[in-house]
Amino acid sequence: MQIIEICCKLDNHLFRFILIGGINTFISYLLFLVLIKVGFYYIYAISITWCVGLLFNFRTIGKWVFNNNDKKPFVKFMVLYGFIYLLSIVLLRLINGLLNNLSLSGIVTILIASSLSFLGNRSLFLSSNQYENADKK
Repeated sequence: MQIIEICCKLDNHLFRFILIGGINTFISYLLFLVLIKVGFYYIYAISITWCVGLLFNFRTIGKWVFNNNDKKPFVKFMVLYGFIYLLSIVLLRLINGLLNNLSLSGIVTILIASSLSFLGNRSLFLSSNQYENADKK
């Protein structure tokens, strides 16, 4: 059975979000490595990876996590990810100021950003009726 079929059969949005997020992260990292290996400057490589990842995440999170093929929320999706990106920078700086441990601060920041990403995507891709039913599952 293909990963897509497995993901679509799972009822739990959070589990699917984590699974698809992990796959998306892995693919993004591979793309980044390939771009670095072929000689791209690391800033360009991460920028290209981020843009491709944004498009890939929009399709996979919408379709495979929330069973929604609607392309209308794309601009809101970009705004959400831009907001989370900026918030992550601020959080990382604040948390590292408290903990003075960049590795631990990064983990805390990722957990907060991922939680906000899940909640934001859920509100983007699920109608209010689906949203209420999702909480009951």
